[in-house]
Amino acid sequence: MSISEDGRRRYRLGLLQQGSIKHLYQRRLDSALAEAPPPEDIEEEYSNIKLALKKSAHEALGYEQKRKIQKAPIWLTDEVKQSIDEMKNVITTGFQIRPTLTGRDTKQKTEKRVKPSKNRKPINQIEETNQKYNLHW
Repeated sequence: MSISEDGRRRYRLGLLQQGSIKHLYQRRLDSALAEAPPPEDIEEEYSNIKLALKKSAHEALGYEQKRKIQKAPIWLTDEVKQSIDEMKNVITTGFQIRPTLTGRDTKQKTEKRVKPSKNRKPINQIEETNQKYNLHW
């Protein structure tokens, strides 16, 4: 790639904060401007200055690395993201979350949606035990 074709690349301008790099850039720019042929008109002088700036920046600063933008995989849809969030909840709370069924009774919805972990007694067994021993909460 020649110096004149690099219009889209970015220079590492943050390096100009360092005194030695700043001094190196100034020296390169001075020598590039001194080497430029005498201009015949204003447009040629402008292109000489522009080329000198690019050449000295390339030599002293270099280019930034191209930043890779990571795109989400095509399979990562909103449904998959929601499932991942539900699994995170399962891991942190110890409950299995099932899809909500349509129904009028909120108790039925809650029982269908949240299932206690295996080491706990199901709600029905707890209610039967309470009735059997006549316990009321």
